[in-house]
Amino acid sequence: MFNRLQNSILTTFSVTSCIQTISVYLYVLFMTHNSAEVEYASYISTTYIVDFAVTISLFGFNLLILREPERYIKDNIISIFASSLILSCIIYFIWFIASENVPTSNYILCFILIILQYSYQLGTCLLIKFKCNTIAFINAIVNLGFVVSSLSVLANNDTITCQNVLITRIIQLTIFGIICYAYVLRYILPIKQPTISSFIQNFKYAIPIGGGSILGAAILFVDKLILSTQTADDIATYSVARFEIPFVGIFITNLSLVYIPKIQEALKRNDINDVQSAIRNLFRYGWYLNIIVFTLLFCNANYIITTLYSAQYSAASVLFQIISCTYILKIVPYTNIIIALGIERIIIPRLFIEMVIQICASILFLHLWGITGLAISVIFVLVMWSIPYNIHYFKKTTHSTFEELIPYKEMLLFFIKCFVPCFIIVTYANNKFGLVYGVVASIIYIIAVNLKELKYLYKNTR
Repeated sequence: MFNRLQNSILTTFSVTSCIQTISVYLYVLFMTHNSAEVEYASYISTTYIVDFAVTISLFGFNLLILREPERYIKDNIISIFASSLILSCIIYFIWFIASENVPTSNYILCFILIILQYSYQLGTCLLIKFKCNTIAFINAIVNLGFVVSSLSVLANNDTITCQNVLITRIIQLTIFGIICYAYVLRYILPIKQPTISSFIQNFKYAIPIGGGSILGAAILFVDKLILSTQTADDIATYSVARFEIPFVGIFITNLSLVYIPKIQEALKRNDINDVQSAIRNLFRYGWYLNIIVFTLLFCNANYIITTLYSAQYSAASVLFQIISCTYILKIVPYTNIIIALGIERIIIPRLFIEMVIQICASILFLHLWGITGLAISVIFVLVMWSIPYNIHYFKKTTHSTFEELIPYKEMLLFFIKCFVPCFIIVTYANNKFGLVYGVVASIIYIIAVNLKELKYLYKNTR
């Protein structure tokens, strides 16, 4: 009974997360189809700053909310929000000083959006913590309806500008906050009034997680922040190509929830064979899912970009194909495995070196090959540092060989079976009949040859 309830909550929040992500992507889709390129570039540059500031300002507090008991939340919720506000103000102030030629209204809207966005992130964690899956789902639907209707009105009146879209997003997050916090207050009242000493202590308590969050955010946004110094055309083209499918990350995370407990239980029994088996299966089925996604994205890049963002962004297709290679590399949630193995100490050193390499590679490759080099730099860092580092410690901790942890021969055969014929089929269909036929042919082929794998993935990620 408990397992069914837990799966129900997990499934509902997975669906809710997808709906929320769709709401965010709708802003991009409406702008690329209904606004000037310079307006879209301005919006994207603003959201990069907002997302970066929010990731820093959360400082791992969102993870503490999910991990710690309810008493901790009641005692520290005010200091958590205050800490996030201070950190976000620091990031915002640095951006305000460093940026040029930004309209005053955008400065104001950006600051409001940062505060509402981190409030949204913390509110979502509270809904998950207190298992408010129904209200979270309803809130997501209300937000989606508001976004669709508001953007449709703006599009019909030909008024989709950066400022109008930012205002729409602010209203959306305000609606979310009102519904969310009106509901979760019943769980966190009465709230303990914080003191300066408790505020400092709580901040110190979050440092181990927050330090990793800051480094992770820096790595994630290096190429985006460097991009923001380029022309409006480059910003628009690269941001379109940087499009990611959120559902894949959700499915991979859910899949890891099947195997992470198995790894932990096997470690308690000191059963290395079971640890190896769980990690192998996680790599195997994560590979299955990501290769299927990669194949469909890579082979149909031109159709996807021109359909989602209009023909004026067709130049982003090659960049999109390069960036889609990350699906081949991020086949498992490496951090989850690290935590399951109890080797969290390796996270910060890895992230610090990864950040340095990413900054250097992004600047160098951008200088050599423009925004194409910026896309390549993301792949370069994963291949040359992040993945080898993680796998080295997986092997060292489990006293295993590469072959015992990763079924690389099976993975290679699956890639050949999945990608190579599909690429040939789609290329022929595109040249002979058109892009739509290529999409249909690729989907039919993928389903036909991967029924067994798709059934397993559905069973273990739903």
